Amino acid sequence: MKRIRRPISVAPTPRGHHEHELDAVQSAHLLRLAGGRGAFAVTFVGFGSAYTFSAFVGSLQRDFAASRGSVSLVFSLAGFLYFALGMVSGPLADRFGSRLLAVIGMILTGLGLAAAGSARSLAEVYAAYGLGVGLGVGCSYVPVVGAVQRWFVRRRGFASGLAVSGIGVGTLVMPPLAALLIGALGGATPISSSAASRRSSAREWRS
Repeated sequence: MKRIRRPISVAPTPRGHHEHELDAVQSAHLLRLAGGRGAFAVTFVGFGSAYTFSAFVGSLQRDFAASRGSVSLVFSLAGFLYFALGMVSGPLADRFGSRLLAVIGMILTGLGLAAAGSARSLAEVYAAYGLGVGLGVGCSYVPVVGAVQRWFVRRRGFASGLAVSGIGVGTLVMPPLAALLIGALGGATPISSSAASRRSSAREWRS
């Protein structure tokens, strides 16, 4: 009598504990890379857009018949808020999360730049740029740098330096770009263009 061989079903081998740990490490690494890229984008576009103010000093003096000192005070107000607000934004990021503070900060900065582009008096420039951009950068700067420091353990110093280097690269690239836009499009449009760049940075941080 002929014997019928039945196929032997082999149960799938369960994944080992080591493979799960490897997946977790890879996922955490990808998350840290995305966070580091977002932090660089925030500092690059944020501080880069803020430091484009130097390109608008001359046109603001002419448009509002203001002295150079009174126009420069706009940037001084914003610069004070950049870092002074860190005493508040840091604890708020610990409570509500760095992403929320960063997105709020970038939205404030974009709105401030857009409002400054349509300002009709120097007082409106103080309110729009000095307060809007100052509060926006102040809300986003400390939370994103603090988030990077929490995500990276072995190369924390390198990661923090990479995130902060966005400030230097942004201030190197954005002001000359604003000057080119002033020559091509006029004085008000480049500020609005900076606001658009800031909104794109907000989308990258949320993603």
